Amino acid sequence: MTSLPDAVFRSPTQVREPLWKRGRKRGRELVGGVPHASRIVRQAEAALAVLWCACTAILLCWTFVAGLSFLTFPDEAAQVLGGQMLNDGGVLYRTFVDSHGPFIFMLAQAYGGMFGWSAPNGVRGFNILLTVLAVLSVAASPALTSPRARVWAVSLFCALLAEIWLRQGFYQFSFYPLAGALASIVLSGLVLPACQGGRPSPGRALPAGFVLVCLVANAYSFAPSAVLLALAGSSTAAVAGLRGARMALGAGTLLGLIGFGAYMRIFADLRGYLAFHVAENQFVYSHYIGASLGQFWLSLVPSPDRLERVQDIALCCTAAGLVGQLALAAHHVEYRARRSSVIAATFAGIVLLNGRGSITFQDGTFVYAAITAFSITSANVLALLPCRARIAGTLGTVLVAGAALLATRQAPYLPQGMTAREIAQTPRWPIGSPSDAPLFRLIRRITGPEQRILALPYHPRFYLLAGRMPIEGYYAYFRWDADYARAPWFGRPHDLCTALGKTLPAVISVAEAGVWGYRPRSYIPCLADILRTRYTQAKAMSGNDGDLYILDSPATGNR
Repeated sequence: MTSLPDAVFRSPTQVREPLWKRGRKRGRELVGGVPHASRIVRQAEAALAVLWCACTAILLCWTFVAGLSFLTFPDEAAQVLGGQMLNDGGVLYRTFVDSHGPFIFMLAQAYGGMFGWSAPNGVRGFNILLTVLAVLSVAASPALTSPRARVWAVSLFCALLAEIWLRQGFYQFSFYPLAGALASIVLSGLVLPACQGGRPSPGRALPAGFVLVCLVANAYSFAPSAVLLALAGSSTAAVAGLRGARMALGAGTLLGLIGFGAYMRIFADLRGYLAFHVAENQFVYSHYIGASLGQFWLSLVPSPDRLERVQDIALCCTAAGLVGQLALAAHHVEYRARRSSVIAATFAGIVLLNGRGSITFQDGTFVYAAITAFSITSANVLALLPCRARIAGTLGTVLVAGAALLATRQAPYLPQGMTAREIAQTPRWPIGSPSDAPLFRLIRRITGPEQRILALPYHPRFYLLAGRMPIEGYYAYFRWDADYARAPWFGRPHDLCTALGKTLPAVISVAEAGVWGYRPRSYIPCLADILRTRYTQAKAMSGNDGDLYILDSPATGNR
């Protein structure tokens, strides 16, 4: 078929337009007209956004490396100690009793099995690994509406994390940042897309279910948030007609429960888990930390206190994320009511990640989730800007990161509560490995590798420095442990005096200052008599690590 001349499809004006006019018009478009200028703006915005994203990623990697050798905290040593005891055949919540959830001990045990314990600081690599997975999940999130939005979201997420990684203790092997990274993965992969009316994919729902189980395995207190996030992430499945998404979420959850059930069956005591992680925390320890509904609501109020700077940033991120999601929902009439309920469940789940109402490093999981929601939501809001204004999106993320940096400059480094000047004068102690200090050389000289020692009330690093393990069931003993011992749960007693009546450790170290002002002798009634009658104090070795007591017949110590 012969094609018709182009003039047939032109308007009369186009046909009569002189050739020289058309040439000069085309020249303006190629040289200085609006389309060419718009293309330059788009290219400049894209280059600036990619450069900013690369800079924030490099900054986050730098803080990753710095965190591997940064200040340590006793809780880290406790988790490493638990991993070592489990590697040696111990049973979690029976021969090693701790109040934390099993997830972090599973990771410590896995690290020891793969790499040994010659470099215990390497266990912090799990924080890096899960955070990298969270960054990738943000980058691939179905909630993001354009490539530019993905770049902006990743930039914000990396920049905000990098600014508080060291300051908020995210580098430490602790369940707060680990659970935060898991919450970030669920939010970006499943929940926030549902907030925007997206259709949940079975391929994303399956791992999300597994990750939610891991979240609860970090701490039972995350269970309400996990339920809300699961409901929010799967609620649009009925609207979209994707029953497979709910089935996949359920299958992932079931897979996680089977996996952790198998772990608990092999390496842990289930009744001990319920007694020491759930019951003691909920009904005994909660009274010592002032956990209450009033404390929770108070944690949602911004404060000028420099200890709460990061918490204030997280609150601002949460509020901005909520407003942004509601604004995005207002653009879509379809299923608006259902989307509003999904958004409400999502942000209620985020806030409940800090159910104990903490305002310092113990709010780490909430901070992670708040940053995730803010980064993705704000990137989508910026993507709605017209073409010429999109360069403001990159500048906006830079300004947000800069404002967060200025807000946290005066905040101390937590959990130690130290300033930058104090940190500069502090040696970088490793988490703990056998020390050549005279105190610990003496302990190794008078005890065999299989003999057990005891450091009261809480000095888990002492065992690592001494190269000796604690007596079974008692690496620490707090005031709330003594309260629990008077009314134990699920047939799992925890009375130190009863244990010392059966076997005595070869060495006991006692820090008389205690924890939170509770001196060990005040709540361990048998301690003073046992130390007086069965032990000799090594006064030359007493100091910052506590008063050292040596069993009069070390050969009969607990093996």
